[in-house]
Amino acid sequence: MITKFTEGYVKQEFDDDGKCISQKFVAGDKVDYENSGVPCSCPSNEQYQPYDMVQPGFVQVKETEFADQRNKMQEDISTILGDLNCETIKQLQEVVINRFAILRGRC
Repeated sequence: MITKFTEGYVKQEFDDDGKCISQKFVAGDKVDYENSGVPCSCPSNEQYQPYDMVQPGFVQVKETEFADQRNKMQEDISTILGDLNCETIKQLQEVVINRFAILRGRC
């Protein structure tokens, strides 16, 4: 496995309250490669990989949305499990499939 090390800096912007509102990595010219810890040259088939960074607040929003959906799914399942029979099992399957489809579309 080849590991790429890129030197550069992180640019962050803050609002007047000191909250970070954006950030990005600015790559420098110095790049080193290692193969299992041994320095090596750039692989000829290297594909460009952007240096995207997660923006402030993004992860927290996704975690909150996921928790909300998980709680809703648990409520739906609890409601359905009141009477466990074939129809109930079919309803439970439908709820689980629908909730995961919602989550998959947001992640």
